[in-house]
Formats: sequence, structure tokens, C-alpha cells
Amino acid sequence: MFQPIPFLFVTERMQQEILHEREAILNALPSRGREQQAKIFARYDPKSSFDAFQDILHLFGVDRSRT
Repeated sequence: MFQPIPFLFVTERMQQEILHEREAILNALPSRGREQQAKIFARYDPKSSFDAFQDILHLFGVDRSRT
């Protein structure tokens, strides 16, 4: 199984790339492995890291629109 790399801060582009990579990995696995892999991926949410990054930018006055 693939273990996700837990990044503290994730840019929007990184988040999109992580999600696309996860989708490719899940699609390449047989159904039994897919379910197990999805549970591993669920331990780390790149959206929460993206939100944290946006919050830090906001604290420093960097205006980035959230998507």
C-alpha cells in the first residue's frame, strides 16, 4: 500500500496533484486493494493542509482567494 506524505502546508496546485495521484493509484488497484488504500488515504486530508496554508497567508496579509 502507498503511504501518503503528510505535508503541513499545501498549495492549491499541490492539493490538486495529490488528489489526481490518489485517483490514479486507486484506479490501478483491484477492488479489494482499493478499499484498503482509500482507508490509508483517509488518514491524511490534503484539503485541511491547504486550508491551514491559506490561514497562514491570511495572517501575514497575503490575499489569496479560497477555492
